[in-house]
Amino acid sequence: MALKIKKNFQNTVIAYNNSGIPLKGRSEDDITDLAIMAVESNDPSLINLFEDKLPSIKDLVKIKMAFREKKVIASPSTKEVENNSTNIIATGKQNAQE
Repeated sequence: MALKIKKNFQNTVIAYNNSGIPLKGRSEDDITDLAIMAVESNDPSLINLFEDKLPSIKDLVKIKMAFREKKVIASPSTKEVENNSTNIIATGKQNAQE
């Protein structure tokens, strides 16, 4: 499922993920992060940025994982990368021990 920002918000700048570029310049991965923030916070100003009703957190995490899998070349360590990605999404930290 592709998450789409409403046309009238394409040039909106929201600083997150160490970037302050307009939403139209953000990657699908970044837009998914924004959707996760919107759903977790239940902030109407963030939710309103999206064309369609946002999926559940569970579904957004699945979308996020699909992006991660596309970036990783299949290898014996793929499962470790997937687990780390889940920890980043769940904790907001690069390493679960931090």
